[in-house]
Amino acid sequence: MMQKNFLMQKDKYQYSVEIAGSCNLRCPSCPVGNMRDVKEERPTKLIDSNLFYKIIDKISSEAVNKNCFVSVFDWGEPTLHPELPKFITYINQKGLKSRISSNLNHEADFRSIIRSNPTEFQISISGYSSEVYSTTHARGNIFKVKSHMYKLRQHADHFKANTEFHVCYHVYKHNFADEFEEMKKLSKELNFKFIPILAKLMPIEKNLAYIMSKNGKNNKFNDKKNFINDQDKKIIDLLFVDPYEEYKEWKKKSKLKKNNLTSYCTKREYKTPIRVDGSVGLCCAVYNTSLKVVNNFLDLPHDKIHELRKNNDYCGTCMQHGLHDNWKMKQSQLFYKSLLGNNFISKLQRKIFKNFL
Repeated sequence: MMQKNFLMQKDKYQYSVEIAGSCNLRCPSCPVGNMRDVKEERPTKLIDSNLFYKIIDKISSEAVNKNCFVSVFDWGEPTLHPELPKFITYINQKGLKSRISSNLNHEADFRSIIRSNPTEFQISISGYSSEVYSTTHARGNIFKVKSHMYKLRQHADHFKANTEFHVCYHVYKHNFADEFEEMKKLSKELNFKFIPILAKLMPIEKNLAYIMSKNGKNNKFNDKKNFINDQDKKIIDLLFVDPYEEYKEWKKKSKLKKNNLTSYCTKREYKTPIRVDGSVGLCCAVYNTSLKVVNNFLDLPHDKIHELRKNNDYCGTCMQHGLHDNWKMKQSQLFYKSLLGNNFISKLQRKIFKNFL
């Protein structure tokens, strides 16, 4: 029987179970859009239903705290799987919390999905107008997204669903101010929680390659698939903070702190990423197929899997460059909290700041 350790008692522990290995969009800040060579190596199938149920059974039997979340996505689009409503129902029946994240561009059976009553439904979005949205959600249709947002509200009201809807607005320089305000208004109209998130270039492999190239170094994990290309540079220019500048800030912070900033990572401690083929990835923020720790999640207990992830060399390299800490650094700064706020001062700051972009 698994020991009741500190890790599993956390209320917010998450498992991400990737049910679709592909996506209908090609967002340039996401590895599905910017690491096509690696994408060809990854399984793009839909998860086998029997495998999914076995994974959930194992999670349920091992989890000390039944309030942990099961997210049915990683890099793929979960609404592509026709069994999604049944999956959500099964997660709920096991007493676990269920989470969906969707770009809302697929013509899915949203009625059945909402009837299954997911705990959370996240909407990934990066604009209000077609011109702005399509820049960072390539192949996407913002009019279809808005239409589906209204349908979600209608279905939730009809079924009296307890689902929390989160509009995760990825903030770039080009979609700030006016677009930001318009999407926030729509979210309020639909009673969806508007959550602005400062965008990043993903995955971790791209960030590490960029930082080390700026430092004039190379590392054993790099190959041509991770290198920064012209498309990546365009996305970096749209970010509020350059990843290398963020790294330098982290270095200053680490020197001022007496404790070792490379010793703790929330993604490593509180989230287990399970891929569509049942293997366990090193981290939810990496994409390369080689960065996995177990071929089959069902083969080993949670504690053993966690130990393998914690002792992985790549994990250490990532933390030595502050990428585990930088993930949340920008959003913890007072300036950005103020800038993305809901009050009058924040709105005024956005209008002023827009003129400097």
